[in-house]
Amino acid sequence: MALREINFDGIIGPSHNYAGLSFGNLASTRNAGQVSQPRAAALQGLDKMRANLALGLAQGIFVPLGRPNRDWLAALGTTFEECEPTLAAAAKFQAFYHSLCPPLPKKTVRVIPTETVPQGIAALIAFLPEADYETNVREMTEAVKTVRTLEITRATRASRSNGLDIVAGACIGLLDNELLASAATCEEVAFKLLGRLDTGNAEILTLYYGQNTAAEAAEAFGNEITERYPDLEVGVVDGGQPNYDYLISVE
Repeated sequence: MALREINFDGIIGPSHNYAGLSFGNLASTRNAGQVSQPRAAALQGLDKMRANLALGLAQGIFVPLGRPNRDWLAALGTTFEECEPTLAAAAKFQAFYHSLCPPLPKKTVRVIPTETVPQGIAALIAFLPEADYETNVREMTEAVKTVRTLEITRATRASRSNGLDIVAGACIGLLDNELLASAATCEEVAFKLLGRLDTGNAEILTLYYGQNTAAEAAEAFGNEITERYPDLEVGVVDGGQPNYDYLISVE
């Protein structure tokens, strides 16, 4: 079964304050007594989410809760109309946030379906800021179709899957999310998967190495791929991804 990592973030609200109020939190301790800037924090959070999306990562968002929070006030045995001013202020934080941030213009949004990180990156590269909406949707969708994805990771336990006897700790390889290879080294697994592709119609191979893979080892592996597949333009990129020794995009 293929697993997918998704990063979720919530938009920072107007009650956001690290000024020494969160014991044990380093950021809170270092900013004790400082003035909070929730609007700037919210915009930084959005920038961080956009950066994740630009890398082709799966990004989720928790939208702010509705305000005033009448259910919360009811649980305290009061109502918005009857509660103390401090409770009323707490219940109205959402409205305060909207007063700081002007409403966003209405946009037409199309989700480009992708199943792997390399597909997402291919779609992003195909985006043309100067092109119109329909052109970008068409070009990004077509770019996704050209990508074959190889994912190289390590088995956490012994198992048998898809006709393969997998040993715990062995390297395993997925081709477009299907487990098809296992071997002692990740490089051997990658070459097994590449052997299943019609590389004669491919032009570019991008090798993203993970956070547990040394740069020198990745460069050496990239050189070996170039020797075996001289017609491919091979690029080696520090992907920094956890869990996967290599993500390989062939297009």
